[in-house]
Amino acid sequence: MSATDPTTIPTDEELIAQAATIIPTLRENADTTEQDRRVADDSIRALRSAGLARMATEKRFGGYETDLLTQLLVLVELGKGCPSTGWVEAILLAGREMIKSLDDEAKQEVFGDNPDAHMFTSNSPTGTITKTTDGYVVDGKWGFCSGSDHAEWGFLMCLAKDEAGNPAGMAMAVVPKDELIKHDVWHVAGMCGTGSNTWEARNVLVPEHRATLSALPRP
Repeated sequence: MSATDPTTIPTDEELIAQAATIIPTLRENADTTEQDRRVADDSIRALRSAGLARMATEKRFGGYETDLLTQLLVLVELGKGCPSTGWVEAILLAGREMIKSLDDEAKQEVFGDNPDAHMFTSNSPTGTITKTTDGYVVDGKWGFCSGSDHAEWGFLMCLAKDEAGNPAGMAMAVVPKDELIKHDVWHVAGMCGTGSNTWEARNVLVPEHRATLSALPRP
């Protein structure tokens, strides 16, 4: 039976129950999560083993397409075990929801071989994206990137510029994390385990299928 067979997709009740079963694991790892300033690897493995990473992934890529209310109820359960882990899972699920705005080539690249792929997000347009003959070039820094240590991709909001450097709208770009630079700045008093560090892009080339651009409104 394949991963995309509808009969293998858990019910909403089963997903919430699965989340409840890993609360002890998250509690056991909570101190380590806070001390290491990132969710414990054992907790991430528990989330994936329970299938919770797939809730916001499309069925055709091995996901469940779980509705937002059920996702929220699952996150409530996770928060009972470890607030930082619950927050990180919420952000990683949001990344999967956001990638639905991109075309199929981008989705295939992210999820084709890994329906559990993690993606951190930043909705602050603190970087720029410039059109080139080969696609787009992305530059800038993005802060508060929760869960980024466990992600394979970054979903980054940018201010768009045309080839002449003029403002051209807003854009979202999906970038492999290994093409970004980590700045370890998340030294805080609370929710240390979210690992909400800053990531930087320096002249990163992004193909057109991994970016979506909206034009500025006319005055």
